[in-house]
Amino acid sequence: MSPVLSRTTTPSAGTVARSAAATAEVVALTAVAHTWADGSVPGPGPLLALAAGVFGTALLVLDARARTWQVVPVVAALQVGLHTAFALLQEPAVGHHAVASGDLSHHLLSPAMLTAHAVSVVLTVLVLALQEQAIERLARLLALADPSAPVASAPRFVVPASAPRRRGVLLTVSPRRGPPGLLAPAP
Repeated sequence: MSPVLSRTTTPSAGTVARSAAATAEVVALTAVAHTWADGSVPGPGPLLALAAGVFGTALLVLDARARTWQVVPVVAALQVGLHTAFALLQEPAVGHHAVASGDLSHHLLSPAMLTAHAVSVVLTVLVLALQEQAIERLARLLALADPSAPVASAPRFVVPASAPRRRGVLLTVSPRRGPPGLLAPAP
């Protein structure tokens, strides 16, 4: 078994959050594209089940820290899979008989549907790439503002106990900032 498939590590909270955001983007943009091209979207139950599948895929891909060019075919495959699921769930009786008979001609992509899903792939990959850049920049900013780092405090001026104490009267005050001008001995 390959080392990648035999891993049993739990994804980090960041990976889960990024996967949830990616799932929402993929499913939402697919639904918008499908609706725009005169398709229909299944009800909330089937849509949530499909989103769970997309979430699992996103966990695998985003946990592996895939590059943008590696994400494009995954997003395209998700678009095709979701389109097919939407089409099959749109007409359950016809879809069931069509699958049983092997006739899926009415589920083929029209030019409008193909264009809509292609634009959805591009937008999804663009949003995911911008999201990754924003997360990296935020992480760098947070690394710069490390709360566990010691905070530099203002220097404290302490007169050592062994220093001679002088009594005096201030004769001049400079209008500028800085130490006082002259001290005269007290009478």
